[in-house]
Amino acid sequence: MSNYSKKQIFENSRVNALLDRIYFEIVNALPDIKAEENLCLTGKAAALLQDAIYEDTECENIILLTGSIELHNFIERKLPRLIEHEGVVRLQNRTLYYFPGLYLEVWYQEEDIYMTRVNEINVQELKSINPAFL
Repeated sequence: MSNYSKKQIFENSRVNALLDRIYFEIVNALPDIKAEENLCLTGKAAALLQDAIYEDTECENIILLTGSIELHNFIERKLPRLIEHEGVVRLQNRTLYYFPGLYLEVWYQEEDIYMTRVNEINVQELKSINPAFL
């Protein structure tokens, strides 16, 4: 179960609700793929949750990371139908979604993903976050 809204991970409640909805859809449609074990928050948002210090604490985009191609493909197919969006860009290992006031990226990575839990949310371990995501 996702706890973005319950824990108010982001100040923007629409972001929390969107992430909770993604997890809800995954759990209901793909029960064999445990979303909590195969999907995590990464990028600047994950770093800030792990107490990384930046002058600018604004997160212009939210990045989710998965090691499951099935999960990535499911999100790619399902998400554009769940919520009104301004556009979708599909690239080889990631999909970018443009929502009013929000950019969401979902990345697929074959390599092991090292996760930890912060505020009941799976985040990529700080030391393994791709510097380009920061």
